Amino acid sequence: MTVLRPLRSRCRPDTGWPKIRTAIGKWARCGETNRGDGMTQFRLQASEYDCVPTCFINAYSRLFSRAEIPATAIQKTYLLCLDEERGGACRGTTPAAVSHLAEWLDRHRSGAFAIDTEVLRQDEVTLKAVTTCLDDGGVALLRVKHDRNLWHYVLALEKVGDWLECHDPYPKQRVSKQNPYRFVTPSKPQGPNLRIPMDWLDVRSNEKPFRLGTKDQRECVLMTRRDPRNT
Repeated sequence: MTVLRPLRSRCRPDTGWPKIRTAIGKWARCGETNRGDGMTQFRLQASEYDCVPTCFINAYSRLFSRAEIPATAIQKTYLLCLDEERGGACRGTTPAAVSHLAEWLDRHRSGAFAIDTEVLRQDEVTLKAVTTCLDDGGVALLRVKHDRNLWHYVLALEKVGDWLECHDPYPKQRVSKQNPYRFVTPSKPQGPNLRIPMDWLDVRSNEKPFRLGTKDQRECVLMTRRDPRNT
């Protein structure tokens, strides 16, 4: 979460797992899928302010299998994020750091790990842009209003009817039934834990949680898996 302001033991479940993992790796290397194997559990924030790096790493897990994600990508994510400081303490990630990491990811390639990234801001952030990316097998990191004067990042996974299904790295424990958005229990390791009505999300207001907000506050990162043979 960031303060409101204008934008600026390797355990294996059974003995058949190695064979399954090998088959998945071969499938991905042949370019026959644009997703990971779905086996890596989405993570939650470890602190109050690390939503951005957490969402980026969950995005990697969504698009790639664990074996395809280079440790360098995780290292770079934490090196570039969490750069916003106030009073000598970290208070989140700046828009500049988000752009810098997205640019690095767009250039970097390591084996099957190759990503097309696009940072959208202000009027560029539309539901059409987000859902087009999701329909193409990608994910979208969305900056949304959170509590009080805070902003937050969630990972958009899929459009289902009039809802956007997301993973929130900082799920709320209690939500009023009067709120249109819903926190749910994931049914699989990479299942959504947050459902937001599309018409609620797109409102140009900074007053309520889980809205993209006014023009000057809108920001998102679109990420899709790239065929490394085309880089």
